[in-house]
Amino acid sequence: MSKFARFREYAKAYYSPFYGPMMLLFCFLLVNQAVAVASPYIFGRIVDAIISKESIQVALGFVLGLLGLSVLEKLLNYTQGILEIKRLDYDVARHISRSSLEKLLKLSFGQHVGEHSGLMQAILKQGEGALKNMVNNIIYVLLPLVLQVVVITIVLLWMSPIIGALLSFGILLFVGLAYMTNRKFMGRIKDVQEMNRQVERRYSEVLRNFPLIKVTGREADSLSDWEARRLSADTFAKSVWTRYSLFAEARFVLADVVKCAVIAMGVYLVYRGLHTTGELVTVLGWSSSAFAQLNRVGSLQRRIVEDIGNIDKYVEVVSQDPAVKESQNAVTLKYIRGDIVFHQVHFAYPSDVKNGKSVRETLTDVSFTIHAGETVALVGQSGAGKTTIVNLLLRGYDPTDGQITIDGHDLRNISLSAYCEQIGYVQQQVPLFDDTLRFNILCGLPVEKHAEALERLEMVAKDACIDRFFDRLGADKFGTVVGERGVRLSGGEQQRVGIARALIKNPRILIFDEATSNLDADSESVIHEATKRALKGRTGIIIAHRLSTVVEADRIIVVERGRIADIGTHKELLGRSLNYKSLVEKQIRALGSL
Repeated sequence: MSKFARFREYAKAYYSPFYGPMMLLFCFLLVNQAVAVASPYIFGRIVDAIISKESIQVALGFVLGLLGLSVLEKLLNYTQGILEIKRLDYDVARHISRSSLEKLLKLSFGQHVGEHSGLMQAILKQGEGALKNMVNNIIYVLLPLVLQVVVITIVLLWMSPIIGALLSFGILLFVGLAYMTNRKFMGRIKDVQEMNRQVERRYSEVLRNFPLIKVTGREADSLSDWEARRLSADTFAKSVWTRYSLFAEARFVLADVVKCAVIAMGVYLVYRGLHTTGELVTVLGWSSSAFAQLNRVGSLQRRIVEDIGNIDKYVEVVSQDPAVKESQNAVTLKYIRGDIVFHQVHFAYPSDVKNGKSVRETLTDVSFTIHAGETVALVGQSGAGKTTIVNLLLRGYDPTDGQITIDGHDLRNISLSAYCEQIGYVQQQVPLFDDTLRFNILCGLPVEKHAEALERLEMVAKDACIDRFFDRLGADKFGTVVGERGVRLSGGEQQRVGIARALIKNPRILIFDEATSNLDADSESVIHEATKRALKGRTGIIIAHRLSTVVEADRIIVVERGRIADIGTHKELLGRSLNYKSLVEKQIRALGSL
């Protein structure tokens, strides 16, 4: 599908709810163009009335006609402006943003984890702005321009075929040169935009990692690095747009040549007696109006070319197919016991798949069973595949081969929304909104369940040990705003909010991903206690490096280089697994060195 076809399809999808107001707006534009064409005609009649020495009443009548047209034009502009404000501008922007968010939310958990948030935001912001600008430019600028040029050309062809044909020829040359210029520069302009996106990406990274930059004293280096990237992008952009401007000005030279040719032809026809002086004024007025519109093409064309590049990148992002799709015959499990089976599971990330074949597998022939109510720990070196196993269980991706079952049902055939309601997930870095503590605990639940959940909020807070830092929060407690990314909470407190968020769902399966890896001893002790409470009566999966957590698990799964190396209790694995014994010894040495 061509870029124009892709844009057309997305424009159709985004703007279909607004066809009615847009058609009404088109009618206003048609009337406006009729008014615009009528004004030069009346000017010509005034000149002819003066030259032919008609009565002053006739000339003044035409002047009153001009005043009436001016008032009509202002009324039309006001009505058109109200229509744009109330039915298009804000509604279109909201609809585009909602559509973008809706498409992105359909992507799988794994796809979002693999994206760079700063770059994604830049692409979405630029793409949404470009979509709105593109249609605004088409409706409010390009369409009136085209309508006026077409109407004027038709009227000129009727009034003076020679001048009309000359104008038409000049317009066709102008449009042809503009098309060739766009084709020549489109690729380079996309390169400019990509470089700008990368600069914005680094800018967002500097802001996000501001504490690190300050404590390491790297302010000057960070500024120099960003400035060097920006300078490189700007230098390339200047060279591209400088050459583009040269081609653009060549078009306008052509337009001026045609304009002078039209004037010369008009003067010649008047001297030959084929047109009156008033008709020449009318012709010149229409021609000047047409060329004035063509002169607007330069800045408009540059904006459209930039918008097309941004829209193309935006469409590339939002048109991704979800890595995980809901089965048409999905089974809704109202109650999950929590039996989990991985059967000969293979998995390669999409980036590791070339021509339909995996060039590198992250998981190979992974098989194990977790019984309902059992707590299992996943251990292994960094990069062994522990988090990938969890991502598959969360349906961030589907296995490239093999099967995962929940209570005997293939995970791919289970309703994803119903499944997510019965599974809790506590991440290493707990994502938090800049909102109240209450909101951050309840945000994992459907809104219709909030009322019932509020009745259990105090109990969940106690189970997650949140009540232990209420004194520090003050009287607001659950109404306390935690700040951007939970900045007002310590790392251990953020983890407890994550546990409460999982528990408020009353999940049947509970997953902890390195929940205590970055905490001090006191915080780890509290989180350890909260974890033990949370896991009672539930199927639990823990990714952990800490020995205390691993020892208390019912069973331990040792993962090595994407394979299951061994499964057993702590005591069993110490006796037979060299891999596990090595992990334990490293942990003990690390503790001994403190």
